[in-house]
Amino acid sequence: MGTASDGAEPQMNPADAPIQFELESPDQVRRVAHVRIDPAHVERQRVKSAQQIAREIRLPGFRKGKVPVKVIRSRFAGDVEREAMDALIPEAYRHVIDHSETLEPISEPRLENFSMDEGQPVSFDLIVEVRPELEVQGHKGMRLRKEHYRITDERVDQAFEELRERNAKWETVQRGAKADDAMQISYVPLDAEGLPKEDGRNEGYSLTLGAEGVLPEFNSALEGLEVGEDTEVEVQYPEDYPREDLRGETMRFAVSVKDIREKRLPALDDEFAKQCSPAATLEELRTQVRDELEKSAERESERKLHQDIVEQLIERNDPPVPPSLKRRYLEGMAKDYEQMTRQEMDEAAREEFYRRFDAQADIAAKRTILLDNIRRSEKIEISDEELQGKLAELAEERGMDAAGYERAVRASNNLERLRADLEEEKLFEMICAEATVEVVEKDVEPAEDSSDVDEKKE
Repeated sequence: MGTASDGAEPQMNPADAPIQFELESPDQVRRVAHVRIDPAHVERQRVKSAQQIAREIRLPGFRKGKVPVKVIRSRFAGDVEREAMDALIPEAYRHVIDHSETLEPISEPRLENFSMDEGQPVSFDLIVEVRPELEVQGHKGMRLRKEHYRITDERVDQAFEELRERNAKWETVQRGAKADDAMQISYVPLDAEGLPKEDGRNEGYSLTLGAEGVLPEFNSALEGLEVGEDTEVEVQYPEDYPREDLRGETMRFAVSVKDIREKRLPALDDEFAKQCSPAATLEELRTQVRDELEKSAERESERKLHQDIVEQLIERNDPPVPPSLKRRYLEGMAKDYEQMTRQEMDEAAREEFYRRFDAQADIAAKRTILLDNIRRSEKIEISDEELQGKLAELAEERGMDAAGYERAVRASNNLERLRADLEEEKLFEMICAEATVEVVEKDVEPAEDSSDVDEKKE
C-alpha cells in the first residue's frame, strides 16, 4: 500500500512500515484511512500487553509480577487482545496523521470494518471529518453597504441617565409602596380553607413594584402598603405561564411587607463625574461618554459589515458542513447559555436547545469554513511582530505592563485565539479594500442602545 487509489490523497507512507494505509476522500467533509497492520507487529504488541498484565496480576503459585507471559496469554487471552488493540489502533491513527501530507481532522476517528484473522494483517477503517477545502468564489470585488452611526446629543443624554441608574442608591423609606420601589416580602400559599401551605413559604422574596415580571395581582395588592402590613392576594395564572403546573390555576397567598426601598439618583455634577470615572468635570465625562459611544457604534457598524460579507459568501458558495463542527458550535452555545442562566439543562432540554439553534450553528460553521479557506488561499498570516504590537496595544488600554499582560494571555491559553482574531481582522480588511463600499449615514437615537452592542454578537 502507500499509493493513492481513486479518490485517495497522496501520503508519505514508508514501504517497510509495519502500519500501511490508503487515505480516501469519499466526499468533501470525510477522509477514510484504510489501515493494515503487519501480523508480526500485532504479535509484538500482544506480547507487550501480556507483559503489562503480568506485572499487575496475582495468581496462586506465582509471585506478583512473575507470572509467565505464556500463562497470561493462555488464561487471559481476551484481555491480552483488548489491551493490544487499545494500543495498536491509536498508534495506527498517529501513524496516519504523521505520514499524511494533507489530513487535518476536526473530529475523533470512528472505527469501522475491523478484521482480525489468524496469521493475517489486522485491518480496519478510520473515518474522520475534515473542514472542506474549496475555492471560495465572490470574495473579490464585492458590493457592500456600511452604516456610519452618528451619536446624537439625545443618545449621550440617555447614556448619562444609564450612568445615574447604575450609580443609584437604594434607601429604606417609611411610607406606602409605589411603582419602582424595591420591596422585600414574605408569602405563603393558602389552601381551600385559608390555611397556610408551609412547604411553599418564602421568607425573603425581592421584587420591583410595577416591574414587567411581577404578576399584576401582586402589583395591585402591594401598592400603598407599608412595612409590617399584611394582605392576601388572589392570582389567576395565565394559560401561557412558564410553569406548566400553574397554567390556568387560581391561588391565594398571604403576603407580608418586610422592606421598602426607594431609588435615589445622584445629581449630575462634577462630583458625580469624579465618582464614576477618571474625569474631573461633568463636561469631561460627557466627552468620554460620547467617545465610548462612537467606538461602540463603529464596532457595531463593522459587525454588520462583516455579517453582510459572510451572508454573501454563503449565498455564493454554500459549503458542506461537517456534523461534528456544527455540533461543536451547538455545544458551545449551550455551555454559554447554562453559564448565563446558571442552570444546567437536562438531556431533553439540551436536545431542544440544539434543535432551536441548529440554523445558527450551521451559519457559524459555514462562516468558519469559508473564512478559513480564504485565509489559506490568500496566505493571510499574523507575524510575531504584529502579535506583539497588538499585545502592547491591549496592555496599554488596560493600564498594564506589556510583559505582564502577555504572560496573562499565555497563562489563559488565549494567545493563539488572539492571533486567529487578528488574522480574521486582516482578512476582512483585505475583502473591504477590494470591494465597493457604500457608506450610509445614520443617527443613533436614544431608543437604540448601542452602548453594549458589541456584547450582543452571536
